[in-house]
Amino acid sequence: MVIGGGLTGLSTAYHAAREGAHVVLVEKDKVGSGASGRNGSMCTQGITISPAEARKRYGQPRARELYDAFREAVDVVEELTVKEQIDCDFHRVGRLGVAFKRQHFESMRAKQRDLAGNFGHDTTLLSKSDLRAELGSDYYHGAQLDPLSAHLHVGKYVHGLAEAAERAGAQIPGVISSARSSVRAMMRS
Repeated sequence: MVIGGGLTGLSTAYHAAREGAHVVLVEKDKVGSGASGRNGSMCTQGITISPAEARKRYGQPRARELYDAFREAVDVVEELTVKEQIDCDFHRVGRLGVAFKRQHFESMRAKQRDLAGNFGHDTTLLSKSDLRAELGSDYYHGAQLDPLSAHLHVGKYVHGLAEAAERAGAQIPGVISSARSSVRAMMRS
């Protein structure tokens, strides 16, 4: 049994069902009705702390494993959209982090070197003039572009993943298939 119809639960149900497990996914509301269906639709690289902080907290080998896992996760989402023909507007558009202050841009420069040297992840720094040409504004002091990150329509992705999980054999009572309208009915069968 998988509890929760967000991205994690649906992905678990999908992969377990594809491996032959009998999977029942239980969701108290509608699939994707929580945070998974309300996020900013970005499928990005990296973790929420800097590479230097990750190395300090976890050590270099574990920090690298975490960064690699995020990189692979974006690839998995892309592969699923293709393999399962999930129409969710997935595009590798990159992620742009902007520098509001000059010192922020200097921090980005250090982060860029760290990501490339210790994590095998290349990013591009954009100067103030580069951004002016792109955005028509002098407001920012520069930016860092991560070309591997992506954008998608998260609502379409969540529902497409639920349908793919059902096609793989997962049972999602009362959410996708009208033939299975409740958890109770599912548990009786």
